[in-house]
Amino acid sequence: MNIFARELVGVLASHHKELSDLFKYRNVDPPRNIPPNTVLRLKASLDGANSATLNVDQIELLTEEFGFDDADLDRLHAALVAEAIRTLIADRLEATLAEQLGELTLTLLLEEDPARVKAASESLLASVRGLPDEAAGERVLRGLPPITGERGTVSAADAALFAAPDPLADAAALLVGAADAPPFRLDVLTALSGALDAYELGVLWLAMAQRASAAARGGQAAQARAYLERAARLARTCPERADGTSEQAELLEEIARALVDAAAIG
Repeated sequence: MNIFARELVGVLASHHKELSDLFKYRNVDPPRNIPPNTVLRLKASLDGANSATLNVDQIELLTEEFGFDDADLDRLHAALVAEAIRTLIADRLEATLAEQLGELTLTLLLEEDPARVKAASESLLASVRGLPDEAAGERVLRGLPPITGERGTVSAADAALFAAPDPLADAAALLVGAADAPPFRLDVLTALSGALDAYELGVLWLAMAQRASAAARGGQAAQARAYLERAARLARTCPERADGTSEQAELLEEIARALVDAAAIG
């Protein structure tokens, strides 16, 4: 089950709303608009293994429209991180373990009891460090072949990354850049996709740590550092076609800056 979609349904219900109420926001100016296919994917993901989320701008729109409070936002932001972790791990390990780690992440982010935060943090850190690195440089969507376009070949998973709002999609913007920037290279992007996944998760954890309570801040900063260090390792050991590129250098610089921010928290 999609952790984010489930938590979103709960938050909406507390304001006497449901997912169908999101259809009315299809014509809002981007990036706050919510396409109908996004709503349908959120609904479908409640009963399956597929993932669908809203981006930060869309959540901000719903906050203004429905009056979400800080507790609602904490719950949705935590669910974004948890779902991103579930999706990332599901690409590498069995779905049951991915779901368990996603739920553990959600508990860690929302828990205020220091003892439970520490226990959940240690459990999750051990799981993160145990993730295999093989095939992490290039994500593969099981059962679907790579997609070849005029700029190169991209895995089905990375094609999906660009196709719809997703917390991991923001990482692609790091390499894609502004609309008038030189065209990005899909072969380089796919070579760095494992590092991008880990970087984006680290940044999400960092953002949560910066707004967390004193009791939870240290554990969340540790999670951020674990993912960022993993991202740095994957970026440095990426496939040859990305090694020495400007994209690799830029990603490593972003990771280094995020690690400094994480270290400043604790």
